[in-house]
Amino acid sequence: KAVVILGEGESPAPYIKQGINRFIFNYKNSYELILALHYVETKVVVAKTSSTIVDAINDSGITRFQFHDYDFKFDRGVFFYKGKPIYLTDGQRRYLAQWLLTGNKDNSKRMILCKLRKKFGEDFLSDIDRFGQLKRRIK
Repeated sequence: KAVVILGEGESPAPYIKQGINRFIFNYKNSYELILALHYVETKVVVAKTSSTIVDAINDSGITRFQFHDYDFKFDRGVFFYKGKPIYLTDGQRRYLAQWLLTGNKDNSKRMILCKLRKKFGEDFLSDIDRFGQLKRRIK
């Protein structure tokens, strides 16, 4: 049995005509991977949660998160928001590194994000999805 990993916006229609009926639309979603690989003899391993910033950097191979208003250099401990330096506690740094570098957002620790938005404004990281990617803006 074949499982096709589709690119963003790619249609499964051509593959359905070939008899393929298992697809992965979002490879970062472990639940979707498990469902797509159900009945296929393989071992599914879910990535572990990074416990430190160093683990997140090692897991992702990325040291810097930079989108529009954000410039977070996790390896150096330097964080800028809207061009101004900001201070983050060690717990906040670990949470953001895990989310923004590895794409694993731990919703059980969502109060950290609530406190950050209270401190820096309600739009702080609101344009970043749960996988650490910039959300598409629909106008």
